[in-house]
Amino acid sequence: MAVEEIDEGLLEFVRDGLGGAVPFAKHVGIVVEHVGDGVATASLAPSDLLLNHVATVHAGALFTLAETGSGAAMAGAFASLLGEIRPVVSDATIEFLRPATAPLRATARSSEGGAALRASLATADRVTFDVTVDISDGRDRKVAVLTATWVVKRVAGERSEPR
Repeated sequence: MAVEEIDEGLLEFVRDGLGGAVPFAKHVGIVVEHVGDGVATASLAPSDLLLNHVATVHAGALFTLAETGSGAAMAGAFASLLGEIRPVVSDATIEFLRPATAPLRATARSSEGGAALRASLATADRVTFDVTVDISDGRDRKVAVLTATWVVKRVAGERSEPR
């Protein structure tokens, strides 16, 4: 069984759709900039509303940015199957490395390539994998790292070849 690469137009469609798919991420001001096959970038611009009591970016905003980036990478890996799956995060850990100041950029990558993940899902009803997200500040210093464990299940009754 051949596993095809995901079309760039479809990835752009997914990126554009993610902007409204998670209202909280939109509310915080997160912008998904790029979605690829198991990779993504997202950004968060400066805003006084994101700050904590010591004038650095609140931990919750950092987590939301990273989790959004992880979801974008997952969506990119499964772009051709999004109507046939139910993805959920089953675990997430974040390590805060230094105080963060905006602007921030999250760079996410899945532990396995999208083709391998789609091939695994073609032979099983679920696949579990990690997405690692590095968050960097405007000076390109890494400020946090998140690892999200995704469980992607095929929706009951649906079965098709991965594209």
